Amino acid sequence: MAAAESCSAMMLVATLLLALYACELAPSVNARTGSHMRPLDSLHFFRRELKTHRERMERVLVEVTEPPPGGPARTITVALDGSGDYKLPSEAVASLGTKSSAPVTIYIKDGVYRDRFNVVKRRWNVTMIGNPEDPSRVVIVDNRHAGKMGADGDDIGTFQSATATFGGYHIIVQGISFINDFPRGKPGEIGNQAVAMRASGWFIIFANCIFRGFQDTLYAHKGVQLYKNCYIEGTIDFIFGYATAQYEDCHIHTLADPFTISAEKRQLPGARTSGFLFLRGIITGVSGKAYLGRAWGAASLTWFVETQMEAFIQPAGWNNFNDPTREKTADYGEYNCSGPGSDRSGRVSWSRALTLEEVGPFLGGDRQWIDGNSWVRLPSPLPPTPDGREDAATTPLPISSGSPPPPPPPPPPASVVPPTPPSVEPPVLPSGFATAGLEPAAASGNATGVIAALRADPRFSIFVGLLDKGFAANLPLQPLTISVPENAAFARLGPGQLDTIKADEALLYEFLGYHFADGFYPKADLLAAIAKSTSGTVSVPTQGGSYVSFSSVGDVIKVDGSTSVTEADFLVDSPNKAVAHVIASVLLSQDVTDSLASSSSPPPHPV
Repeated sequence: MAAAESCSAMMLVATLLLALYACELAPSVNARTGSHMRPLDSLHFFRRELKTHRERMERVLVEVTEPPPGGPARTITVALDGSGDYKLPSEAVASLGTKSSAPVTIYIKDGVYRDRFNVVKRRWNVTMIGNPEDPSRVVIVDNRHAGKMGADGDDIGTFQSATATFGGYHIIVQGISFINDFPRGKPGEIGNQAVAMRASGWFIIFANCIFRGFQDTLYAHKGVQLYKNCYIEGTIDFIFGYATAQYEDCHIHTLADPFTISAEKRQLPGARTSGFLFLRGIITGVSGKAYLGRAWGAASLTWFVETQMEAFIQPAGWNNFNDPTREKTADYGEYNCSGPGSDRSGRVSWSRALTLEEVGPFLGGDRQWIDGNSWVRLPSPLPPTPDGREDAATTPLPISSGSPPPPPPPPPPASVVPPTPPSVEPPVLPSGFATAGLEPAAASGNATGVIAALRADPRFSIFVGLLDKGFAANLPLQPLTISVPENAAFARLGPGQLDTIKADEALLYEFLGYHFADGFYPKADLLAAIAKSTSGTVSVPTQGGSYVSFSSVGDVIKVDGSTSVTEADFLVDSPNKAVAHVIASVLLSQDVTDSLASSSSPPPHPV
């Protein structure tokens, strides 16, 4: 096919896909709870209404983009004894480069690897295979934790604590154990968050893998992911994030005295921007009681379908994260679950029993929750490994009643401490904020009032124009702290970069989101938190999916270490928990910086 014809065909396919994805049933209102719910009609799954802006940003990735440069396929072997190409997985990952779509398969021989690595986001088409028949024999383990001091003298935070990070696209991982063996501490203490694996990419499959830790074991950060026949264990929020993730036939295990299994962070009611679906799994526990999930995000979305639950599940089932307003917008549901822990008679009134109409497509093998089956390609059969094994995984992997081969017994915890009450800190805790007493207030609406005030001031016309194009009517829920750049602040951008941001919806959303910090933090509260922080810096989650830091030089607040607040508390809406600080230059997260450097967008579905 000629190049022009190929390009036209791709554009046509992308247009058709966009038309399909842009239509979906409108959210309905649950008559009993008043919550906004979106029924998943098996016959009319895509129709009628345009998706929200954030759905287009994070879910509908059908824009035609050029993949990174390709190249011939290659195979890499990792072996501790030196018989492979590399001795450590991190060395193999480093050899992949930072921007390539050339297919690479990494075989990791049996062994315990004290190591950590990061498959960067512009790396496509990576397959990593350990021992699918017994994943406990291929172990990648580290002990970094959120409170560990980094090279800059600041705590590394939850985001950087992961043993393994997958930020790329179209990745398959099979038969590997990812462990963070940082000792268990007192629940809710700053710095205990210790991630075994962070997934920050699109179209990633984990099959027959093991994830072990205590607090924040598996960070499904963002993107689209499938977890098949996996074993996941921990104590607090050990499956968390705001990816769109489906957990099929997985064994979830809580260690002694747990608190919560999941903490999903969807922010917009009714939107399909993120959410967790647990399908045909089993949940076991050692002792104590655990909630199925708690509302880390204002509109947290988590469903359990045909899941076997032991008796240790809290009768209430779900937790509002100490914020009753989230009961109106969270979507927590269960369908045809079994076992003593599945008894819904004591469940909170704002959770619900799902209907067959909603879950029917998933029971029939439809993976529309994670953007369909077209990208799910599990090798069948797996090629022989360098050891000569004939691994017999099939496509799809055989259902094992949700229980893969059990991992070795976990080491005894350093101490057994009862969990704290529901006011325990969120999984990504801003360092210093707990001691400063800065608890985000209840979400009470969006930032319409503050934006209206900014609109009236011509100094902010560029920023407001970007908001109109980006967030439109779907402004983030309060409480919010907004870092607002004046028009002159956009001089930080290079030639043409503002136009690049405007033209790329996903990039625009990330850029804007980095200026919106979760929580209501006026100047006095920020300075108090900074003063009490051992590092002199506090970090706050943002609407864009990363974290922004605040520090100070005397009485002047610095944002991200690179720009000063020129007018603190420029707008303060205390009743609605929103505050705006004027900053000297625009803020650029690492993701935005990387995207501007490569002038690329998230990849489309395979076409």
